[in-house]
Amino acid sequence: MPTGSKSLQSLNIRKHYVEHYASINENIIASIDRAKDAYNIPFISLSLDLIQNEVPNKKMIGIRVTFIHDKQITSYNLAVRGFNPNREELGTKCASELLMEWCKLILKEFKINAEKHVLTSCMDSGSDVKRALEKVFPTMREWCISH
Repeated sequence: MPTGSKSLQSLNIRKHYVEHYASINENIIASIDRAKDAYNIPFISLSLDLIQNEVPNKKMIGIRVTFIHDKQITSYNLAVRGFNPNREELGTKCASELLMEWCKLILKEFKINAEKHVLTSCMDSGSDVKRALEKVFPTMREWCISH
């Protein structure tokens, strides 16, 4: 093995994935920041989907943003995460309110303010997703291409 090379056994895979995620996250934020500098109006299209997993009662929240900047269409999958709120998390909220809170938290990780930066929202016709987005974007909803 060449000097300075690491064997697969000596790599800390968890650390590698964390560093990889952090690097990708920084690049996405930088790309969005460059577009923010060019726009004084909302410019991002948000796709929010709630996906039912094959495992009973396991849902996933998927968030994708798309925008045009420097004559290029740019699109990022920001998250696919488990969405299974328990009764304590729900409290007095309905599922759509919690879904929008989770969405905004994910957007915040990428320095996106939903009210300030998102122009349109796209979703399937699921009632929770529809209610969540209609509260924030009452007139700018688009239909998902695949639906």
